[in-house]
Amino acid sequence: MDANDRAHVSRSRGRSALLLAGAWVAGLLALVFFLERPRPLFVNVGAGDAPFARGFRDRWERDGLTGSGETMFRWAEDGSRLELPVSAHSGHLTARVRLARFAARPAEIVVESGGRAVDRWVQPPLGWRVRDIDLGEASGPVALVFRAHGEPGDATAVAVDWVEIAGAGRLWPSGSMTGRLLLFLLGPPLVVLLLVRSADLSAAMAVFAMAVAAVAVWRDRLGGAWALAAAALPLVLVVLALALLFRSMARFWPDVAGGRTQALAVPLLVSVAALVAVLHPFHYYPDVDSHARFLEALRVNPSLLVDPTQPWQRRGDVTREIGGQKVPIPYAMVFHATAWPLTAVLDDVTALKTVAVLSAATVVLLAFPLARAFALGPGWAVLAQVLAALLPVLTSRLSLALYPTLFGEAWVVLLLVHLARRLHHLDGARDGAAATTFVLLAEAAYTGSLIVVSTVVIVLTAVQMATGEWQRALRLLCGWAIATTILLVTMYVGFLPTLWHGILPYVFEGGGPAAPPSADGVWLAAWRRVGVFYDGVFPILALGGVAAYRAASVHARRVLASAIAAGAGILVLRYVLTTALRDAKDVELLLAPVAVCASAGLAWLWARGRAGQAASVLLLAGGLVWSVANDVALYAARFLAVGR
Repeated sequence: MDANDRAHVSRSRGRSALLLAGAWVAGLLALVFFLERPRPLFVNVGAGDAPFARGFRDRWERDGLTGSGETMFRWAEDGSRLELPVSAHSGHLTARVRLARFAARPAEIVVESGGRAVDRWVQPPLGWRVRDIDLGEASGPVALVFRAHGEPGDATAVAVDWVEIAGAGRLWPSGSMTGRLLLFLLGPPLVVLLLVRSADLSAAMAVFAMAVAAVAVWRDRLGGAWALAAAALPLVLVVLALALLFRSMARFWPDVAGGRTQALAVPLLVSVAALVAVLHPFHYYPDVDSHARFLEALRVNPSLLVDPTQPWQRRGDVTREIGGQKVPIPYAMVFHATAWPLTAVLDDVTALKTVAVLSAATVVLLAFPLARAFALGPGWAVLAQVLAALLPVLTSRLSLALYPTLFGEAWVVLLLVHLARRLHHLDGARDGAAATTFVLLAEAAYTGSLIVVSTVVIVLTAVQMATGEWQRALRLLCGWAIATTILLVTMYVGFLPTLWHGILPYVFEGGGPAAPPSADGVWLAAWRRVGVFYDGVFPILALGGVAAYRAASVHARRVLASAIAAGAGILVLRYVLTTALRDAKDVELLLAPVAVCASAGLAWLWARGRAGQAASVLLLAGGLVWSVANDVALYAARFLAVGR
């Protein structure tokens, strides 16, 4: 490179740095503007209100006689407080409160703010009503205190659904919240700079984190700011873990990832957005509480990690109705054990969500070496990561709190990467032992992975045998048999009698809402499920990539084709063998292979000239718009505020 070229590169880098710095400053200004604009401060009382609610009845409830209503609420007692982690220094404050009293007699309610009574009324024994309260001029910390007395012997006075405080102008977060906001904005880029040694990647992450912060506060002034603060330390931990994973990947797989820091970009961005999303205080799904009970049970009895078949807290046991009886199903707690050490610095729920987001980001990270093993260039491999991140699979699993599923999926993708890279070397004892180890890890990580990994191995073995590679096929099959046997006689030996007597006799029984009435119905139901998570575009692109993209080695193509065939087979059979495969993880298995092969299909189209390039742009743009729209809809469905 001569002096002119070096000067040109230096000028280009200088312009890029200037643009990134400008974007970061613009994001900071937008964040401050959205935080200070006079938009309502909203608290959805119920699940997720722990940062704000003090002195309410311990457990939140649902309305209705059976507790199945759509409104979550808490009972306010005398002295119950809602404390917002902000101070308002300008504006005239008003509050809207949705209340009810589920009792036979009325109760007198007094609301205090700023040390004085601002409203007093008699709450009749009626359902939900919205009351407007004048809080006066803003003059410091924002808080409401409920003073009331219910029936003799009953401290509960009024049910509170949500509170919306309007009129606050200039806001200042509390000291601890300000510190965590600064950690969110500055900590992760610093970790990237120190461990990955990439100034460009660090700056890009800083700009993206600032953009996410601005959007979060724009959408929800209080909840968004709290989500950013809550995500600060978890994000630092996730970025640290991803950076270490990347360095390990570059060391052990230098042929596919060495020195390519762009492999880390999409997983980092995913971790930023996902952590802010799932740590929003009012984003909730009931299975989060179930995972917290799993973690607590594991803390009390650590042997559940190696023997998940033993009974424990009955509320947390996983059961399925099979043959007219409830059958206990073992549930591997490896995910919960991984989150356990984080509880030294995070609360249980935040630790669980942190490991879940790390698992999702790891799936995206591993899509890069899987794509490179498929002989895709670095740019197309990054596109495969983008598809893996944006297809609605990860969003739906995070929104539905299927955290162990994501953990197990990360280990399954790791197995696929190993097989795609090393299947053609499966000739000696060393590679046979490595394959056995990866199979064992993938199967042990999550109970459902037993079916997923077994199906992939069986399909791949059949393909290898059909192409004349008997020795490699038998080594792979023997490795799987050894790994599965080890798992069955260690973790699941206590479940074998239940499997033999309580499940296998009913495997071929149909019925239930998941079973279509005919063969045509099976195929239609399977296609609809594909459409929910992959639309019609990406499966077609993936099949085209497997068939038409010829740069990949034959063994890598066999691995990805076998994974797609296994996922499709499980997907169809879940509507036939509804007893055995009702909870099968078909769409999760398909995610990384479909993302890689769809990217390969787009690469093949791009190489066909202008017409192919135009087609690839249109298909990709349409698919991404569909994916993002579905991601937003899936995430938004977890929020509910009635009557607002």
